[in-house]
Amino acid sequence: MPVFEHLDLPLLEIPRIRTRVLVGAERGARQTAVWEQEMPPDGHIPVHYHDVEEVLVLLSGVVELQLGDEVRRIQTPATVL
Repeated sequence: MPVFEHLDLPLLEIPRIRTRVLVGAERGARQTAVWEQEMPPDGHIPVHYHDVEEVLVLLSGVVELQLGDEVRRIQTPATVL
């Protein structure tokens, strides 16, 4: 059973977002990825696409999400599928 201490995992910092990959192919997962991300109020994730479902667990703040033409303002804590 692999166990990964979060603070031992690398933290990638680019302007407006910090990312730590908790689980993914590099840790032996075959079909799952779990990321921890932190953003300041002016942070954003560029528009992108996945061939698989994505789950967002939003812990604090207010987040604006766009999927196609739908834009939603989400008050945390919340989970989005």
